[in-house]
Amino acid sequence: MAKKKIKADSVVGFWTRLSKIFSEHLKDDSTSDEMVVCDEKQIETLNEVLEEINASGVPHSIASSFIVPYVHKDKIQFVFEQPGDDIEMFGPAKYIEEESKMIFSPLDFLLFVKKVQFAEKFILDNMEIREDVKIHRQYAFMKELAKMPPPYLIYISILQEMAIANDVVSIEHRNGGYIKSEAAFYLSLLWAFKEFEQFYLRMQHRSFRADYGVIWHEGEWVEERKTRGYV
Repeated sequence: MAKKKIKADSVVGFWTRLSKIFSEHLKDDSTSDEMVVCDEKQIETLNEVLEEINASGVPHSIASSFIVPYVHKDKIQFVFEQPGDDIEMFGPAKYIEEESKMIFSPLDFLLFVKKVQFAEKFILDNMEIREDVKIHRQYAFMKELAKMPPPYLIYISILQEMAIANDVVSIEHRNGGYIKSEAAFYLSLLWAFKEFEQFYLRMQHRSFRADYGVIWHEGEWVEERKTRGYV
């Protein structure tokens, strides 16, 4: 009997199809920081997946749950697509305020997933990471996020963009304006995790940390900084 084709009409279906198309890339940890190179067949299949997911109710559901509450707008367009060369991406998601739109790049998401999944290996293999407590903290946190099912990382990356868009990880000048934090990636990711943890509790009525064994206490790293002389 022929295997039933998995439809990309859910977040899980989208990830299943995406991970199948780029399975070799996801396995290769040596190119984890490089762009995803696609051949013609992969591009064609990816376009089919994007068409399916965008035609489903997923974009509206994501916009309602993870974007609208943070931008205070009644209507936000959310779309899975590759960004043009004129759009600078901080992560997989990019909120374009003037268009009331967020785009979600599947190829940038693959890089994000790999960065999370191979975080422990990066810590073990790279002495510089272990010696710099700020960088070590970032990768140690991603190592905990690797315990999550990859589809949940879609929500995490969207919420991370909300943190960036709303200057959650910025320090405000007394005379106005903002100073961008040097630890923007980690702090925005930490905020995204906190927001998703609360969402999960509301929807599932269970502890996210208990379900997936995620252990993270920011206070431990604050103490670490003090004991090692970091300011």
